[in-house]
Amino acid sequence: MTRFPQSVPSSVVALPLRVAADGRLERASPAESLMRLFRAMAATRPAAWPHAPWFGLADVFAAANPQLHDQQGIADALNQALDGLGVGWARVAHVHAGPGAEYGAKDFVIALELAGGQVVHEAIHA
Repeated sequence: MTRFPQSVPSSVVALPLRVAADGRLERASPAESLMRLFRAMAATRPAAWPHAPWFGLADVFAAANPQLHDQQGIADALNQALDGLGVGWARVAHVHAGPGAEYGAKDFVIALELAGGQVVHEAIHA
């Protein structure tokens, strides 16, 4: 069982950033926001953010071996990014790879474990 130094926030800023009718930034569930963030990271090259190279993970996703079901390297990179962002209430438990719906594409199912024991599974297409 993973120990978490922080509890899950009740809501976080929604990604992509959107302004609500009341002029405030729109809010979303923490798991939903992290999964959207992971999608953005999977599409971003490391050189795009020189001050935070751990954010751009397109090369990590592209280099994944399609013959392996368990993608520990991707899970480690995502957890390093969570550390870089100061997110102590979530960890990537594992990432599993599968064939993508389109030729040459890869799908990855991310298991995101939240403080309190909830696990969320969601697919990312890379």
